[in-house]
Amino acid sequence: QQVFSVIGCFLLGISINGILGVVQTMTNRYYIGEMHDIAFLKTDQYGDIVEYLAMGFFSHPNGYALFLIPGIFLVLFMVRHRIFPDRTRHASLLLLLALLVYNLLHTYSKGAIAWTALGVLLSFYLPRLGEKRFFPACMISIIGGIVAMVLSGALLFVYYSSAFGTTLGRLAYWWEGVNLLLGDSAIFLFGGGFDDMEAIMRSMFGITMNHAHNGYLNQALFHGVPAMMLFIAVVVGNLRTAAGRGNGGKWLGPGKGSYKHLIGACYVAYFGEYFFEPAQLGVNTQMLTFLIFAITAVIFREGVPQEEVSGA
Repeated sequence: QQVFSVIGCFLLGISINGILGVVQTMTNRYYIGEMHDIAFLKTDQYGDIVEYLAMGFFSHPNGYALFLIPGIFLVLFMVRHRIFPDRTRHASLLLLLALLVYNLLHTYSKGAIAWTALGVLLSFYLPRLGEKRFFPACMISIIGGIVAMVLSGALLFVYYSSAFGTTLGRLAYWWEGVNLLLGDSAIFLFGGGFDDMEAIMRSMFGITMNHAHNGYLNQALFHGVPAMMLFIAVVVGNLRTAAGRGNGGKWLGPGKGSYKHLIGACYVAYFGEYFFEPAQLGVNTQMLTFLIFAITAVIFREGVPQEEVSGA
C-alpha cells in the first residue's frame, strides 16, 4: 500500500507539472524560478531556436523531459492493462497520458523523445520473450541504443540539421572527463573532480559547466570510478532480478505482461537517456532515480511472490 501511495503522489505531482507545462507552451510565461542559460538556446529538429517550452517546475527542459519518462511508462502501463476498470478513471488516465506526451514533445528534448519511443516499442515486445531473453534484450537495448543515438546524431548533424550538433559537443565533453579521470588517480578513486572539470570546460569550450554532461561519467567525476561501478551494478542488478520473476498472470491475465515489463522498458528509456544528461545533478532527478530503485526493490523483494505484491 505504501508503494501505491508513493506512485499516487508521483502521478499527482507529474499531473500538476503537466498542466503547468501546457500553460507555458501557450503563453511563454509562468516559468518557475530562474531558467537555465542553455534553455534560451533550445532548438527544434531544424536548428531553429524555440520558445514556448514545456518545463513544468524545472529550470531546464531536458531535466523535465527526464522526469516525464517514468511517468509516461507508468500511465501507459495502467492504460494498457486497464488498472481502473470504470470508464471515468480510465478516461482520466488516457487524458493524463496525452498530457505527458504533449509536454515531452514540447521540451524539444530529442534524446528523451527517442529513448521514450524505443522504450514504448520494447514494452510491447518484452512480454513475447521468455525469462531467459528478458535481461539480454534490456541490456542490448540500452547499449545498442546509446551507440545508435551517438551515430545517428552525428550523421543527422552532417546531412540534415545543425540541431544535432549537440551530440558532437557531448562527445568532446566526455573525452575531457575521461582524460581527467585517467590523469588524476585521486579523482579516479574518490571523485571530487568538479572544480577541475569546471576549469577544463572554461578553458577548452568557454562555458561555465562543472560536469561532463553524462550521468554515468559524472558519477565517476563526483564520487569516483568505484562509486560509478556500484551505481551501474544496481541498475544491472535490478534488471536481472526482474528477469527472474514470473509474469504475475493472476493480476494482469496470461500473456499480458507484468510489472517486470514496465520496469524493463522504463529502465531502458530512463537509464539510456541518463547517459546523455547530467541526471545526477539537482534534487528532483536524483530523487526520481532513487525512487525508481526503491520501488523496484519493493516490488521484487526477495521471498514475496509478484502476484501478492501486485494484489496488495
